Amino acid sequence: MPCRISFRALAYEPSIDTVIITMITDTPSHCWLRLSNNPSRIHKKSVKRRGTDFMSELRFCFTVYEDIEQLEERAVFEETEDTYDTASLTTSAYTVIYNRIEFLEAGILTKVKVKTKTAGDYTLLVKSDDGVTTYQTLTIEDAGADSWLTFILDPSIIVDIGDKYRMEVARPNGTAYAASGLYNGTLWKNIKGAFGGVEYDYTNAMGFIFTVDTPPGDTLTHTFIVPDWQYCQTKFFYFWGKVSGVTCVSTSPPFHYHNAYKAPLYVETSDKYDLSWSLNHPAQCYNADGQLFTPDHDYTVTRISLITTQSSLLHWGPYVVKLLLVDGYCWEEEVLWSYVGVSRDLPAPGVYDWTHYNDVNVPLTEGVDYRIAVHTLMTWSPSGGCGSLGSRHGGVTPLYPRGYYCYGCSFRDEAGSWHFSLTADLCFKIWE
Repeated sequence: MPCRISFRALAYEPSIDTVIITMITDTPSHCWLRLSNNPSRIHKKSVKRRGTDFMSELRFCFTVYEDIEQLEERAVFEETEDTYDTASLTTSAYTVIYNRIEFLEAGILTKVKVKTKTAGDYTLLVKSDDGVTTYQTLTIEDAGADSWLTFILDPSIIVDIGDKYRMEVARPNGTAYAASGLYNGTLWKNIKGAFGGVEYDYTNAMGFIFTVDTPPGDTLTHTFIVPDWQYCQTKFFYFWGKVSGVTCVSTSPPFHYHNAYKAPLYVETSDKYDLSWSLNHPAQCYNADGQLFTPDHDYTVTRISLITTQSSLLHWGPYVVKLLLVDGYCWEEEVLWSYVGVSRDLPAPGVYDWTHYNDVNVPLTEGVDYRIAVHTLMTWSPSGGCGSLGSRHGGVTPLYPRGYYCYGCSFRDEAGSWHFSLTADLCFKIWE
């Protein structure tokens, strides 16, 4: 039977430019959120009633969308096989033989194997236990004698313990085959076999391949992180999913959500240097550049701002901004917060302006030394950096009274040490 999911509850956690959505289902499943910036289109679909077509069925669809997979781990399936193999197959006078099967484990039925007695065409019909409903009809032509045939079910069938099916095998151009005795295996057992409509304690040589138990990727709680969802923006979405790897016929109704989250009002702390924009010595972030600072009171930093620009329109690449706890060992300093960006998002080459890095949320302690560090990533290969940082050099006293500019620490081999310029600072701001 086709799998179905009931979508029971939704919760939203908005932020400045991201919304986290948590959804609950009644069945362990692996789900996707189908997202669009446009509302779903509503159109009518033809349906036939008593021989007459009516344009009365409403359908909802997205024309442009993306699928976002849940954060929880996806299932990795392993096939399990339980096969009844016997050398004592006998031919029957009937061209059709069926077995009534009861499953002893829950899982997903993916394949059915059948042992041939004589060569020819074989057809497998998967039916309800009473034989009234046929779920699938599969045919393999020109099969060899005394060989195993594998019928791949499409779609696969979700089975539970105690589920019963009728597996009917037909060989229209010859005789069928049988084996005396019923089979009681690990994953399934044979209830009865039948020839010519009369049931006996016989079985086919059959096998079943399926995944048992609930796979690790199927969950009741599903978490989705939706990026690029700005304040006062409405997005539209619905959910679909799989159970044990099989896509379910169920989808959720359409939803929409308006991100009404307002960014907090940032307050500059006394930890800043932004007095000069002359920038007579822009610092490349080729290896690493940084700013040491020491808070004069306890606070939680919520935003870090740096004056930046691109090095070149041709040489853009990834870079990282870090907040470190200073201990003097360069690459071994504890990372309290980091952000990975791309330099093409910085101001155009030669245009220096503030770039803000939000959602830092790190508590700082008065009198403790911290460092802002910026560098390109290990994958960077051009000889120049991918971006520049605004700084001010010169003078006889530090421009920022509780810290100074630092540079060095080759990112290529994670070696070197910090060098200091006690009369220079990056242009930076720390926000509470």
